[in-house]
Amino acid sequence: MKREIIEELGIEIEVEDVFDVVYHRYEYITILLLCYIAKYISGEPKAIDCNDFRWIDIKELNKYNLANADIQIKNKLLKKGLPKF
Repeated sequence: MKREIIEELGIEIEVEDVFDVVYHRYEYITILLLCYIAKYISGEPKAIDCNDFRWIDIKELNKYNLANADIQIKNKLLKKGLPKF
């Protein structure tokens, strides 16, 4: 996860825990989505190997059209918020 975030956004993180695991079946593919809680360590984020990114408040999640596999994670964030470590 740390390597992926450096490659995609150019920032360093510390992975703390798994937040949710989603197994989702689309018509042509099945995916296993692992969502982690991570702490920002350093770096200025930029879209290196991704189309775009943005920091948002959890309350803003409903403004975005998310993929079906992401809905379970969105709902958990809206209901419970981020865990405190």
